[in-house]
Amino acid sequence: MRLWWLLALIAGLGGCAPGYFGQGMKMSRDGHHQEAVDLFYQEIRERPDSASAWRELGIAFYNLQEYGKAQEALNQAIRIEPDPRAHLYLGLLFEEQQDYDQALEAYRNAVKLRPDGRTEKLLRAHIRDLVQKRIKEDIDQALADEANLEARTVPANTIAVVDFDASGLPPDLAPLGRGLVEFTSLDLAKVRALTVVERARLATLLAELELSREGLTDPGSRLRVGRLLGARNLVTGTLALGGQDELEIYGAVGSTLDAAVLEAPVARGDLDSFFALQKDLVFGIIGSLGIELSLAERDSIEAVPTESVLAFLAYCRGLEAEVNGDLDQAVRHYRQAAEQDPGFGEAKARGQDASDALEAAALGMTGGAEAFETAVVSTLVDAYQQQLYLIMLAENTPFIPTDVPEVGLSNENPLQPNPGPANGVAVTIRGRFDGSR
Repeated sequence: MRLWWLLALIAGLGGCAPGYFGQGMKMSRDGHHQEAVDLFYQEIRERPDSASAWRELGIAFYNLQEYGKAQEALNQAIRIEPDPRAHLYLGLLFEEQQDYDQALEAYRNAVKLRPDGRTEKLLRAHIRDLVQKRIKEDIDQALADEANLEARTVPANTIAVVDFDASGLPPDLAPLGRGLVEFTSLDLAKVRALTVVERARLATLLAELELSREGLTDPGSRLRVGRLLGARNLVTGTLALGGQDELEIYGAVGSTLDAAVLEAPVARGDLDSFFALQKDLVFGIIGSLGIELSLAERDSIEAVPTESVLAFLAYCRGLEAEVNGDLDQAVRHYRQAAEQDPGFGEAKARGQDASDALEAAALGMTGGAEAFETAVVSTLVDAYQQQLYLIMLAENTPFIPTDVPEVGLSNENPLQPNPGPANGVAVTIRGRFDGSR
């Protein structure tokens, strides 16, 4: 249905005053949040099970900076009917209070409920930035408390994977070192007996300390990093070319408690068997730590993300570009990897994340939480406007039910209203209300 047809119909309808919910929406749109609160409360008195009224009440309270009341109202809305906009505002609320863990949980819940495409991109990019911000604050706090940290209190099963030295490889193969670290970390995380420290946390700490991978060969540096990171063991190693262009991977596990270094068996083979070599490295590390694997763990580790060397090399170049801050180049490499192997899920996921971050930057969302809020709330303006039209139509027309379908923050088409009889006449409206179909 064309939007102009709706407007013409609305203009020609009788002049009944809109209901409490519609009036509250208009007040919110115009910035009169306290008046909106009163109207939404009136709506809730009449319809206490209205998730929309509770959600909009929570948003109005959020805009009034009454965060306790906002949280209660938004949670009530979610209990009645999970909604991406309610979770989004919960995330904004928690972030405003610097509760980043709960903010991340709320944003991820919003993504799971499949908001519209632009909002989802903004959310994914902001989640990425917020994770990095949380890590940075954790590292800063650890550095501030360093004098009180004791290495021996770090659990023995904690482990971190440091960058491998790939300087001995030709330039076109050197990015393999990034991929080796990435998938070694992922495989070690499949072992229930181990707790793997986030790669981003390690990278942030090394940057803060201005310490390179080579610096971790010093036991004193390893001890300090392990204490700050909460990791008892650090995995590192080297990639090199042996005789007849044979790829060699040397791995070692360095203790952050003392000077001990456990060597893993050297993995050797041709480039086409890279993942077989990587699995040998992982099993060697696990064996050097004296860990017994279950059959399920072994099977999980043996699974390979792709059998295409070209796809994996493109993926590794994407990782390298990301580390160097070139997201545009990273997106191109990840897309190449996915084209080489459409079943390479990790390439698609990393490519989407990098693409979302690029789009967020293009929208000017580079100023942290405030910029994100400005950008993401602007995506709701059209949703408010569309829903107001529907509310007016429903409230002024006797044959359209007043349960207005939600629009604007969903990838799904609005629900088709159930027609109701009015003097023997029933009307069914089909299609999208934004004129797209």
